[in-house]
Amino acid sequence: MMIKLTKWLFTTVLFVIITFSLPIIPSATANDFLAGSRAIFAPTSAPLTTLTLTVDDLTPRERQELQSVRQRRNKEISAVLSLSQITQLAHELHTGKNLDQGIETLNLKPEQQELINAVIEFTNLKTKAIFSRHLLLHK
Repeated sequence: MMIKLTKWLFTTVLFVIITFSLPIIPSATANDFLAGSRAIFAPTSAPLTTLTLTVDDLTPRERQELQSVRQRRNKEISAVLSLSQITQLAHELHTGKNLDQGIETLNLKPEQQELINAVIEFTNLKTKAIFSRHLLLHK
């Protein structure tokens, strides 16, 4: 219990530190990222225009980083779930549901839900960093 709380607090503190210490990086938002969307919309210097960036636009190294982030997310979520919950989630994913929908069908304890939310939040932050770095390097 204490280890999980420590992990959750560390993730939250790390998220806050990264968010406030890197204001120069343009923010990129994942549009339905967990549903398998391949498009990312990031604001540019013009206030009303958006730049469409897809996974296909990334370099092979950036794609590998993105895949690594997703694999790490899956591993951390699996560590939080019980064996029966992992089996149920796998079944939900194989039936065509996305990760959010699959997690919603699970009967999670509040502690599990908090940890999974922290993992997903941290994963989204890492994903945004990859896309932001791509935008900065390839302007």
